[in-house]
Amino acid sequence: MKNIIKSVGLGTSFILKDKWNILLSLAPVSIGIVLFIFLGKWMWNDVSAWGQQYINQWLTDGSFGTIAYYVMKGLLIVLFYFVV
Repeated sequence: MKNIIKSVGLGTSFILKDKWNILLSLAPVSIGIVLFIFLGKWMWNDVSAWGQQYINQWLTDGSFGTIAYYVMKGLLIVLFYFVV
């Protein structure tokens, strides 16, 4: 455990030494943030609307359709967590 903490400190000090290291390490982080935002909007809005239409096509708008819709939303949240 000591070596892990020591290596994290060494890695952080190495990254913060040079401006180029900071810029190169921020590139994947910024790409990830942008992908997270766009993928999240797409999954939450478009896929959610598509799923609701699909559920309403096969089930009634009653309580079972509402429950199925909320289960689908929960699965989307879990899927989005693991995808990103």
